[in-house]
Amino acid sequence: MELRRSCEHLRREHRLIGEVVVGLSALAERRQSGSDVPALPIAGAVDFFVGFVAGCHDAKEDRALFPVLAAAGVDDGGLMAALRTQHADGDRLLRALRALTSRHRADGEAWKLLGTYLDLVRGHITSEDEALFPLADRVLSPEDDAALERAFRDIEDGALGRGGSEALVSLAGAVVHASTALAAEPEGARPPLRARDMMRPRPATVAPGDSLGRAAELMKPLSIRELPVVVDRTLVGILTRTDMEPYRGHFEWTAVQAAMSRNPVTVTPDTHAPEVARLLVRCGFNAVPVVDCGALIGVISRSDVLRGFTAA
Repeated sequence: MELRRSCEHLRREHRLIGEVVVGLSALAERRQSGSDVPALPIAGAVDFFVGFVAGCHDAKEDRALFPVLAAAGVDDGGLMAALRTQHADGDRLLRALRALTSRHRADGEAWKLLGTYLDLVRGHITSEDEALFPLADRVLSPEDDAALERAFRDIEDGALGRGGSEALVSLAGAVVHASTALAAEPEGARPPLRARDMMRPRPATVAPGDSLGRAAELMKPLSIRELPVVVDRTLVGILTRTDMEPYRGHFEWTAVQAAMSRNPVTVTPDTHAPEVARLLVRCGFNAVPVVDCGALIGVISRSDVLRGFTAA
């Protein structure tokens, strides 16, 4: 039986999702043994599940694959209806999880919800890999397959924007590495990490007088969501994709200073890693600038902190 490219596309996404599930399951076991588990890997995973799984992967099935199969007259014994219900259940759990993981720590209620969600995802992946995708491989025509691939690209661009998928895949990888390292690490084995150990030095920056068009050009190839705004190395603001959104269509003639957020939250080079992690989770930031005596010296993102947890 020939495997359809659209189904292989979804299977690859399942493998990525499965890696995150395995990593979080290892952290859950560590917590059950009485060990402390930082909140940031959980918050990062929830961001990935909300953006990539619910917002993109499930949407490809709900809005593209399922309607094509239904139009082909597929009799699946109620499988697609059950899968849609699981998508809705997953969305509900993720909304509750996002509210809980915005706190300083992932508490018992959050871990309980996370366990329920991980169980749901495991069963969902198994049902699709063993029943739905083999069925689709049999009934989809080459024309259906090509149309689905186009629809998948449109859904991904609409849900995540250009570069958004790469950013979430990178976040997933950081969550997996951090989860694996933390789960295997003896208590007290790690020396304290500081911001200087995790930051990305010499980040891309813009000036207040630069155009939003220039900012967008810098963000696109780097798959970043924020840019520090500096004047003679002094940090004067931060510009995020969200800040830019109201000016879409006017990027070329709008200055950065019109959209940037002034007086951004920062950390120093000596700020401890757990404090940076708590700040990112509590404020919902993707990244925070590192400033020394007013001068920008680096930036730390959630992925940077997660990778820092894996360092020897």
